[in-house]
Amino acid sequence: MNKQAMAHFPALPKTAGARRSGHVVLGSPIVLLFIALTIYLMLSGTEPLLALACMLVLLAGAKLLWRVGEPPILFAAFALQWSQVSLLVIQAAVAGVPMTDYQYVPGIVMATWLSLGGLLVLAGGMWLMIRGTDVSDPLRQFQAEVRRYSPRRAFMAYLAAQVVVMNIDRAIGIVPGLTQILLSLIDFKWAFFFALAVIVMAQRRGYGFLATAFLFELVLGFTSYFADFKQVFYVMIVAALTVRPKMNVRVVLAFLPLAIACVVLLAAWSEVKMEYRRYLSGGTGQQTVVVGVTDQLGAIADLIWNKGLPNLGDGFDQMLKRTEYTQFFGAAVDHVPASVPYAGGAIWGAALVHIFEPRLLFPDKPSLEADIVNTEKYTGMRLTLEGRISDTEIPMGYMAESYVDFGPILMFVPIFLLGLLYGAEYRYLANLRYKLFAYGAMPVVFLSLSAYGLSAVKILGGNLTVFAAAYMVLRYFAPAVQRAILARRNLARI
Repeated sequence: MNKQAMAHFPALPKTAGARRSGHVVLGSPIVLLFIALTIYLMLSGTEPLLALACMLVLLAGAKLLWRVGEPPILFAAFALQWSQVSLLVIQAAVAGVPMTDYQYVPGIVMATWLSLGGLLVLAGGMWLMIRGTDVSDPLRQFQAEVRRYSPRRAFMAYLAAQVVVMNIDRAIGIVPGLTQILLSLIDFKWAFFFALAVIVMAQRRGYGFLATAFLFELVLGFTSYFADFKQVFYVMIVAALTVRPKMNVRVVLAFLPLAIACVVLLAAWSEVKMEYRRYLSGGTGQQTVVVGVTDQLGAIADLIWNKGLPNLGDGFDQMLKRTEYTQFFGAAVDHVPASVPYAGGAIWGAALVHIFEPRLLFPDKPSLEADIVNTEKYTGMRLTLEGRISDTEIPMGYMAESYVDFGPILMFVPIFLLGLLYGAEYRYLANLRYKLFAYGAMPVVFLSLSAYGLSAVKILGGNLTVFAAAYMVLRYFAPAVQRAILARRNLARI
């Protein structure tokens, strides 16, 4: 078993004290494919330099943020943001038409350039905080730790975490000041799923446990109003890339079925989600679920089979439109400062004030103003009915807010500081003793990093709350869980 587990990890240098670069290794076929795709997009599109910039930013993100032997969570989240910025560029290039044919917002090209610059600055901030650390010792420690665990015990710990999550869910609302912390703790079930996935894939045994957990999370995701089934694919891919960090054709082909399944489900979901949500809410239009779990599963299965899958083309188009998120930034570029002056730091300032007044200590703190208010004000777009503010959150995104606050140059300052924050959190987690669970907490802690469209207050507040929850879980519960999932022969040594 030890040889099987070791076979999935990159070899360590033999020389004592030798340092590793820690960067991901890209196989030659992957590099050639990347170059060919870049040339094709440049030749077929109307914005060749912008297409080139998109591809180079993705490559730079991989080289700066993906470190061998550690979860590629920073790059994975970075890549999701990149997709929300670059999909429109790629789609327009493939079709050979201007970007404004898809989004008639004249400022969208400038917004895309500024967003790509923001992504580079964000990655640079994170890199500054994680650079200079020796990857060899943490990698050796992680390899040794994974070989000691039992897949069966890891699965039992995952089931126990599910029970705890159900009880936490029932406790939400009893103490209003703790609602955000409790919601953050619920997401830490993914740390247990990540641990199970890494143990199973590294040791090449216990796949039945992993398949059961995967299918359970997939089905459970469809029972929520927003269908959170996407998260299980995300965590599974991050876990797999932690075990197999070298990107070559064989690894890509191994991931292909999982990626295709995810895209097909997302496209089918995009086609049926409005009808499904109307069913869940009983036609009230509220973001609530009024039907039982059995009825939910029956409804979504029927909709996907009879409507989603037969109309995958339409669903795929809707998925692309929903993923691409630069239209609000483009509208803000056109509207500010031509019609509305720069906010002078008001948006980021309000976010900081809100964060440093926790509701537990300030129970009378007013609720946040709906994101849609700022979006309408600074883009000039009408997104609600006359005289009525919608409950639906439609944020501009934190990069658009940075532009509105500080203009096209100084907007990069808060983005760079945000990168430093993420990098510092990553460095802290990567240096913890219990590597497997520290790594497992990363997809939860850095969830906000993957969302280009989140507002500044949601990014800062959500991230800091989740990081505080991670600190408590890893400090007080990780040692007990680590002992619980050790294989029997290792328990005897304690």
